Amino acid sequence: MPTLRTLLLEAAAARPDGAFFRWKEAGAWRSLTFAETLARVRAASEAVAALGAGPGDRVALMAGNR
Repeated sequence: MPTLRTLLLEAAAARPDGAFFRWKEAGAWRSLTFAETLARVRAASEAVAALGAGPGDRVALMAGNR
């Protein structure tokens, strides 16, 4: 079974400019591409690593429910 990481990497490679996520804001549709999403995921991963988390460590990410 593929991991979420593998699925995102493959999708970003196959269609970097494709819409990964779309939402309506102030009456207009906005979107993030697969490439933009991958860049944000990598930045978040690097930030967690900078705090001292490493391979095999468990971390919790908390966000608002929508």
